[in-house]
Amino acid sequence: MTKKLEVEKALVESISLDISSNAIELTEVAIDSVLDEGVLQDIPIINSLVGIYKVGKTITQKYYIKKIINFLNTFGSIDEASKIRFIKEELSTDKDKEKFGETILLLIEKADEIEKSILYAKIFKMHIEHKDFCSYSESIRICKMVDKSFYDDLLYLIKFQNGDMTNQHITDELYKNGFLSFGGIDGGTIGGHIEDGGIIYNINKYGEILKKVLSETEST
Repeated sequence: MTKKLEVEKALVESISLDISSNAIELTEVAIDSVLDEGVLQDIPIINSLVGIYKVGKTITQKYYIKKIINFLNTFGSIDEASKIRFIKEELSTDKDKEKFGETILLLIEKADEIEKSILYAKIFKMHIEHKDFCSYSESIRICKMVDKSFYDDLLYLIKFQNGDMTNQHITDELYKNGFLSFGGIDGGTIGGHIEDGGIIYNINKYGEILKKVLSETEST
């Protein structure tokens, strides 16, 4: 078994744990204490990464572990029965675990903001708790769409309404990254400025899912 596969499977093992039983809040843990003092090494993915990084502690490595801790802390808010059911139904084989682990770990590694690693966990929380609204494949797709987006642009979805042309630059980006659909062109008023018109966008299924996730995140 390769080290890569071990790390991927370690992530799945970690999300199945009841990490709420830890005596300390995960996000309050100093990364140096994780690397130097063995704090949180009972969590498989942390233990695996500490082993990999034992010969070096770069800023990039520390930030990666911090993002994973935030992902796990958010995933830990899902009740145990739902997490067990998710793993049994969606990650039942080694191949499923490998693919899921590879996808999520890569997304977390690439995340340019901590908030994105938290958002990935919240997207899967939405799937686990509302399967009819957000499927597993939609969760993966939306996470990949988030990866390509500027986080503050995503927050605009919370207040976005179909036909909104108040911030064309942001809506252009949301459309480019797959959260909005083309709804036509507004040529503006007769005799008015060209800026009065613009492209009309409507929110699509992926945008609706992420809007719900973000709305619930901002309200807590």
